[in-house]
Amino acid sequence: MAGIKVAIQDILNKLSNNTSFQYVRVWNNQLQLQEDGTIESFPYPCAFVQIENPADYQQLGLGITLSDLIIRVHIGQEYYDAQDGTIGQNLSIFDLRDEVIRLLTYYEATQCSGLMKIAENQDYTHTNVYHYMIDFRCSYVDDRGDQRVNDIVTTPPTGIEIDPTIVTVIN
Repeated sequence: MAGIKVAIQDILNKLSNNTSFQYVRVWNNQLQLQEDGTIESFPYPCAFVQIENPADYQQLGLGITLSDLIIRVHIGQEYYDAQDGTIGQNLSIFDLRDEVIRLLTYYEATQCSGLMKIAENQDYTHTNVYHYMIDFRCSYVDDRGDQRVNDIVTTPPTGIEIDPTIVTVIN
């Protein structure tokens, strides 16, 4: 049994093991906080994972619930100029977008179904830090409320012996 923390860690690890990203964490509005100067600096390109809330949970029984989770991946990239005469035009952010989609499409984190891309959005009011967001949906089974946790499964305490007789003719 695992909680949502393990599913989030699975996605973080999947992104961290990719060499395209130098920094991968849970989303806490780091891009805005860094711009405001209220958070430590971190390397780019970076990816942050966010679980969109609230999530609508359905009861499956015995305290186990099911929900469609929306997982948003925020991509951050610092970009000044391509040195090719196209100042202010960043096309490499789309390479990072493609990489995230390649890594996470149909990826099954713990207790989740395969991730499916459902939306994407780009921040058009940015400085030299580009911000791209991709939303994925998956079904998540939450068993943290499972009422069977303390149940004991055992065989019945019987001493019965069975001696079957094979009947070949029925009268």
